[in-house]
Amino acid sequence: MIFSGKGALTVSGKTKHAIASDDYTRILDRTIQVSDAILDGLHSNDGIYIDGGKINIVASSDGIEAEKGSIIVNGREITLKVADDGIVASYEDGDATIIPDVISIDAGGGR
Repeated sequence: MIFSGKGALTVSGKTKHAIASDDYTRILDRTIQVSDAILDGLHSNDGIYIDGGKINIVASSDGIEAEKGSIIVNGREITLKVADDGIVASYEDGDATIIPDVISIDAGGGR
């Protein structure tokens, strides 16, 4: 799943994850607002790549989670307010590389 172009996207996950992909997710210089998610704000099975943009997530579980693969964040601004973990690369070989200009994580899970 690829998000690119101009403008903003606002999503609400009333029954599960707000944004979910069976493969990888890539965000290219977009503004993504997840106002509330029952589970993860951004969930991908194979990896998450964020290049530029502004990401704001409010979720009842994890903010950004990749079950397999890596998470790479080169975003301008990342704000996460979540009940569990902020950013999770769950797979045993998964890494998280985070290089935003501004990052704020308020996580109940402490990571």
